[in-house]
Amino acid sequence: MHASGPGSKLVLALSVLLLSIHSFRLVCGVIALGAEVICGRVPGLTIKQREMCKAAPDAMVAVGDGVRLAASECLYQFRHQRWNCTGITNPTSFGHVITVGSREAAFTYAISSAGVSYAVTTACAKGNISSCGCAPGPKPKESTPSGWKWGGCSVDIAFGTRFARKFLDARELEGDERSLMNLHNNRAGRKVVKTSLITECKMSRSIWKLHDENLLENSACISSNRRHAHEEVL
Repeated sequence: MHASGPGSKLVLALSVLLLSIHSFRLVCGVIALGAEVICGRVPGLTIKQREMCKAAPDAMVAVGDGVRLAASECLYQFRHQRWNCTGITNPTSFGHVITVGSREAAFTYAISSAGVSYAVTTACAKGNISSCGCAPGPKPKESTPSGWKWGGCSVDIAFGTRFARKFLDARELEGDERSLMNLHNNRAGRKVVKTSLITECKMSRSIWKLHDENLLENSACISSNRRHAHEEVL
């Protein structure tokens, strides 16, 4: 029997959001349509998520990209396993996996959080989100090699992970053990993205922070630790 719960509702909402990504792109290109109209038509979103959608429809495009990226990475990581993430393309069966609080559920929450964090951060650096852009200058404690200076457009990882946290964690309203587990796995996904930053040096003797584009390797870290992520909370 397929039980319903906050996890299945989250996946269903993200699945619908992924299917609606074309509509969000139209909203960003044609302001006359209004973000409120599109955001109001996406079922399963909480009040807070709808508010975020209306306030930053261009960021929602990145959220959809992140969900799609997460699904692709999940399918790749488990391509040789008995459970190969096929449920991601089926909201009903995927919701059942999430509801039972399995190791697979821990991984899917973590990889979804990582995907959204990564996509939003990347969209910021490309100038695709009006409310963010390049990261501010380095903190005083960050050393700079002699003769080099910070320049270019460092990715604003703080904005990306903060947006992902507010949007994805907004579904965990119950405060029970299962919600705490979901929040933990969401946090694990964001942590992987934060640790994937690399420093790039250019011939102009400028340096800046970029994403490590090999997300497959980073998501493998989540995969190898999904048992720990699941058991730690339970």
